[in-house]
Amino acid sequence: MLIQGLVHENTERMLKEYQDKYSIVVSTWDNESSQALKKKFPEINFIIEKLPDARYCFNLGNCYYQMASLFNGLAGIKTRYTLKFRSDEYFSNIDIILKKFNGKRLLCSNIFFRTCTQNHYYHISDHFFIGETDILQQTFQAMESYHRNNLDFHGILSNAIAVEQRIGLFYIAKKEGLNIDYLMSRRDNVLFTYYVMKKYFDVIDVEELKPYIISWNNNPTGVYKIENFRELCKSVSFNYVSSMKDIKPSFKSIRKSLLKIILSKLIP
Repeated sequence: MLIQGLVHENTERMLKEYQDKYSIVVSTWDNESSQALKKKFPEINFIIEKLPDARYCFNLGNCYYQMASLFNGLAGIKTRYTLKFRSDEYFSNIDIILKKFNGKRLLCSNIFFRTCTQNHYYHISDHFFIGETDILQQTFQAMESYHRNNLDFHGILSNAIAVEQRIGLFYIAKKEGLNIDYLMSRRDNVLFTYYVMKKYFDVIDVEELKPYIISWNNNPTGVYKIENFRELCKSVSFNYVSSMKDIKPSFKSIRKSLLKIILSKLIP
């Protein structure tokens, strides 16, 4: 298990609950809280690094810090598979995740996992996931370097493309040996992105893991603790994805996608 991010009260809660059941790595940044927690749990493998200088990196929404912390943490994982959690969230009954994981597809939470549209292509959830350690190490090594160097060869470093989409892109590229430019060139074809998403990803409904606490950063109003994600989705009119069937594009999206592809062929 990998717990990644700044130390939070939920970090300690997860450690107390799971330290005797799983081999745990905590990847975090050097401060008083992380050093105090390390002393409190001496049997846990803490990877504590100084916060890197991100002045010249692509770090929108602290995404570079996320990539760097994940890369650091994955380097300390020795198991075949990695179950990754955010440090500011809590989940119970995580054995359900392990039972659903088939060892092939990256199994993600359904928290803000998006239906396939022309804007939301390859959009997974990064709140928690489990997958093959070697593929995840390759994914986040590439992502850390890409965000650190801030050389946007593929046109994906912008606020128009969510970090969850970039993770999806890099994961598919490493898993299948595909070129990111190729995947980006097919992003308007929602049937293609739907097929790819079903091939490489799966979701688990977070309601199966109750009780839980997830963090929702609703800029600019702040960060909220959410204990009922389904109700949140209803309140903000967000499409709730409980299985991969729910990411299937609508007929309207398919028609719009096909029209755009046809027009691109007719008008170079």
